[in-house]
Amino acid sequence: MQNALFKVCIFIFFHIGICLHGQQKFFLSQTYNNSISEWEIYPDTLKNPEDDYLTAIGTIQVRWPFEKDNYSEWQIRFGDKTGSIRQRWNNKSNEWEMRLGESYLYLSPKWPNQMDASDDWLIQFKDKNYSLELSRENGFKIYTLSDLESTYAEIYNEFFMEFTDFICEVNQSTPEELVLSMLFLSMYYTHLTPR
Repeated sequence: MQNALFKVCIFIFFHIGICLHGQQKFFLSQTYNNSISEWEIYPDTLKNPEDDYLTAIGTIQVRWPFEKDNYSEWQIRFGDKTGSIRQRWNNKSNEWEMRLGESYLYLSPKWPNQMDASDDWLIQFKDKNYSLELSRENGFKIYTLSDLESTYAEIYNEFFMEFTDFICEVNQSTPEELVLSMLFLSMYYTHLTPR
């Protein structure tokens, strides 16, 4: 009996370890209250619970912070990589291109002439299309990144009806570029569309 219980405990411990190992968390937090112009990305605090203060591992910030309401270009940093996100066309405010290191991504609403760009997005990266879809649940906005085969990540606001802090749960195989594009789109359109 004890041997069987021991095997069950080992199996559960091993299974939980695999599940936790297969996922990462990132936190996206507004740097200044009431301003969407600068955001910081933090690692999973569960990995370093003894740290009182975590250092940001990345930032997303407006390129021209002193130009009022100019959100057409952004600078990004994630680890040792830097890049930019900018509107692709002046007359199409919902089409973006992102460059991070040697990578290029194209971000656009899923459907042509889609008026509410916050709901469904198409992200093109390395000759593959990904979908970023929004669902709303009782004061929370949840964005899910997927393709035809699997789900890669999910991001949602941390607190009820408050859109200054987000939690992003990511499969470890998800490229950083996709995570950053997802963080940007969810942050940007959460603030510029009705809640």
